[in-house]
Amino acid sequence: MAFWGCQVFKQTIKEKGVGGLFTGMGPRVTQTAVMSAVFFSLFEFWKAQLKGCACLPACTHASRQRTAMFQCGEYLSLWVP
Repeated sequence: MAFWGCQVFKQTIKEKGVGGLFTGMGPRVTQTAVMSAVFFSLFEFWKAQLKGCACLPACTHASRQRTAMFQCGEYLSLWVP
């Protein structure tokens, strides 16, 4: 039973050649590339969205907070007291 993997390896090379060892690699690489692209795009999108929240000024004047949030693209009137 310990040599089962070795037998499968030898049988695959015998029946399909060395290329048989890479069967299914194309779809797997495509899946990984698409998933990585989606992850990276969403990560960068949300990083940019959340970065805008950090531009709230330290002052407590409500009109200045609204102006600062609007300039950062984060007009969230619910955050202003």
